[in-house]
Amino acid sequence: MRKVFFVVAALVLVISGAAYAATINVNLLAKVPGILLVTFNGAIGADFLGTSVDNNTSIQWADITAQPTDNAETYVETNIYALQVRSTETWDLTITGDSALTNEEGKTIDLAWQYGDSATLAGVPYDTDINITLEDQPATIATGAYTKYIRFRIPYHWGVYPGDYSGNVSIEATTF
Repeated sequence: MRKVFFVVAALVLVISGAAYAATINVNLLAKVPGILLVTFNGAIGADFLGTSVDNNTSIQWADITAQPTDNAETYVETNIYALQVRSTETWDLTITGDSALTNEEGKTIDLAWQYGDSATLAGVPYDTDINITLEDQPATIATGAYTKYIRFRIPYHWGVYPGDYSGNVSIEATTF
């Protein structure tokens, strides 16, 4: 009888100790948007969540107060401006611009620019073709990972017709 009692007790313990389980698997999904940020001369262009923010800015030469020279190779320059692109994904950059500034009477003066890595642009030659195309640039997550410096110049000598001159440069970054 004792053996039967222990066998029954053992069976009761085994049956009552049987575990039951129900499992739920959870898939976690998060969509992290790509972010593109372009800054130049205080203007910010951005693309976040598919919403593009474009901005405009102006660069003006400081008041020219010096007397012009007879040397046709005399120029006045703008300040140096930083261009920065920050992106969480691969991006392209296109910079295009006028090769001359035009005044209200249709007179033109040549426009040249420097574009380079150095904050002083030392040793970077001036170019009259404002045209840069960079494709498939890697993500630039860190601040300042892509920084270029730009300066413009125009001639200033006795042969330059006076007036208010203007022109345009476009800086466009895109992601895929």
